[in-house]
Amino acid sequence: MCITRTSHPSAFGGVEAVHRAAKEDNKRISRREIRNWLKGRETYTLHKPLRRRFPRNRVIVSGIDSQWQADLVDVSAFSRINRGHKYILTCIDVFSKFAWARPLKKKKGDGIVRAFQSIFREKNRRPKKLQTDKGGEFLNKTVQTFLKSNRIQYFTTNNETKASIVERFNRTLKSKMWRFFTAKGTRRYVDVLQDFMKGYNGSYHRSIGMAPETVTKLNQETVWHNLYGTGTEMLSEMPTFRFGVGDPVRISMATRPFRKSYLPQWTDEVFTIAKRIARTPPVYELKDYNQDNIEGHFYEQELQRISKADHTYRIEKWEVGLTEILYPHQWYNIDEDCKYTYTVNGHQWWTKPLTPGFYRDPSTLLELLETNYVEEIRYRLDRQNGLISIQLAEGAQVKFEGRLAEILGFPSTSTVTSSSTINHPFDLKHIHHMFVYSDIIEPHAVGHTKVPLIRVVTVKGKYGEDISSVYDNVYYHPVKQKYFDTIEIDIRDNTGRKITISSRHRHRDTSLSSSQSSTVYLKIFKNKHHASFTISE
Repeated sequence: MCITRTSHPSAFGGVEAVHRAAKEDNKRISRREIRNWLKGRETYTLHKPLRRRFPRNRVIVSGIDSQWQADLVDVSAFSRINRGHKYILTCIDVFSKFAWARPLKKKKGDGIVRAFQSIFREKNRRPKKLQTDKGGEFLNKTVQTFLKSNRIQYFTTNNETKASIVERFNRTLKSKMWRFFTAKGTRRYVDVLQDFMKGYNGSYHRSIGMAPETVTKLNQETVWHNLYGTGTEMLSEMPTFRFGVGDPVRISMATRPFRKSYLPQWTDEVFTIAKRIARTPPVYELKDYNQDNIEGHFYEQELQRISKADHTYRIEKWEVGLTEILYPHQWYNIDEDCKYTYTVNGHQWWTKPLTPGFYRDPSTLLELLETNYVEEIRYRLDRQNGLISIQLAEGAQVKFEGRLAEILGFPSTSTVTSSSTINHPFDLKHIHHMFVYSDIIEPHAVGHTKVPLIRVVTVKGKYGEDISSVYDNVYYHPVKQKYFDTIEIDIRDNTGRKITISSRHRHRDTSLSSSQSSTVYLKIFKNKHHASFTISE
């Protein structure tokens, strides 16, 4: 049976479709066998339907003002008729359900701090803990400094339900506002916002069995029992765990709003159950491939156990980038191709190669050029403009080969006489940048051409030092969509010439890092997987 053949009736189907097709060949095959078989198939596990609504752990707090939740409501559509106010900061005490609201013109830190100060003064109340979603307006330095100065423990929510209690209050507030808009034929709310809050806090709240404004420290024990019961039902039995420690799982993508149902609904990366936590319902802690802990707790409905057959990564989903390069600052600027030939009246007198090595300054190189033939050739360096002049005997010529002509300021492979013009300043061809290429990536546009360039490395340090450059800002490139056994790294200078390391340093180490595709998981899984390669000269 080939269920991946597009013409097959059960092609790319679920458990029931595959089970019906399989029974034609094997009447005794069970749905459990089909389900276990599909757990090892990527086409099934990545696209398995999500369950978005399911029981979650209750938010249980000890008493009044133990924990608040806060959020921003966007009402920017009505800012013109509400004195420029674009947002409403809402806060609610998780225990008493007492709520506050303050209009804001901008969601900047100083405005949010002033709103919190106003809320704290109103009833002389402040929370021990404050929970919000991961909005940047609450995470900025001004707000965080204010909360710390008031000894308020701040934390954020990690799941898609966000801060559920304040979200529910926001729906109640907006419902009141929109009914008011309909009744009055206006969208101006700023004058009556506190009236809405007074009405809400004075009305009966079913979960606490009274109005929020009537909750005090004297009756909070009654409120606790109304909210959570006696507590014995929570301790009556231990939860049953569906997954075991060490099980491989995928994570639901339910956190992505408006995601099309036909797109993959589960992470491409496979995680491992690290710990089981006995709550009602139970939750789990996870580790990634590198055994790093994943932030947050996960419900069973947010996880999908897979079989080892599916515990692989598709190479086309990966990108590669250079995160670190180690190299000895030991390359030559004069190599074995650098030589010069002296002729007089067309007769060659001698050809002299230069000793390969690294020459730090012009004087050292010019002294070497004059060493044995001072009378025939003289060099003079004008340090002000960097140009050299050459004095030759009448009828004499010098031919510079290799990089030597360029270093002295002549065009490549030049024949020089006493009347020759120096076009460029003396340049010892120090390497300022290294261009790292690799056959592991597809060629991409660089200027007017396409090359497999991973990164341009700025050369640091001095000659003779061992240099390590580590990059936090990694440039990722798609890996070729095929399997490979070897990886070739090619390092060149800005002229395209291979960089030559001196003989006493015969290796370079280049570390490459992999991440999930930026179009899918870049923000979540970047830099989670690392592969190291050693490149020998």
